[in-house]
Amino acid sequence: MPDPKTHFKCACQNCGGHIEFPASGVGQTILCPHCGWQTALQATLGASGDDTGASPSNPQSRPRRKFFAVGLAVAVLAAAGGTGTWYFLTHRPAPPLSSEKTIPAQAARPAPAAVVPAPPPDPWHGLKAGPVSLEKAESGGLVYAVGVLRNESDRQRFGIKVELNLLNAQGEKVGSASDQAGSILPGKEWKFKALVMERKSARAEVANVTEQE
Repeated sequence: MPDPKTHFKCACQNCGGHIEFPASGVGQTILCPHCGWQTALQATLGASGDDTGASPSNPQSRPRRKFFAVGLAVAVLAAAGGTGTWYFLTHRPAPPLSSEKTIPAQAARPAPAAVVPAPPPDPWHGLKAGPVSLEKAESGGLVYAVGVLRNESDRQRFGIKVELNLLNAQGEKVGSASDQAGSILPGKEWKFKALVMERKSARAEVANVTEQE
């Protein structure tokens, strides 16, 4: 049998049912095991069950309170559809004690800034080369690599040289070709025409553009 010095009994403040608890629980709020409602633990009854202090003011009202609590619970269950409300009543957490501290929610992190793509590289400082094609001369059987180089800068360019890579059908380099121009005005185009000496050439591409210093 529990030691009366270390255990107490008190009456539920709602249904009047007796609750036995250790002395360290005095002042805490729990869920009554009889009616399921919250009640404060007070040292009002000893472990033997004898009254040692204040008890509910009207003992005759205990059955009425218990009946009222049960009736209220049944009404709530019927109004809410039964299953969902019963889960809430049987799984609701106990209220936090006064010594517990509420942990603030973590502040929302700002959305990361949009990544702005870097501008395309300009290796030849305003000189832009277009696609290159291989063209056969009308006579003689010679082949030329033909393309366009445009001056998109705001100054005239002098001593321009275009260097081309010659590739076979598998994309392997088989040779090179080049052409030169004396100058290109701002906003103007120069159509280069480089002689292709390698017969295995299937296509050509611009490898480099240089300018006279």
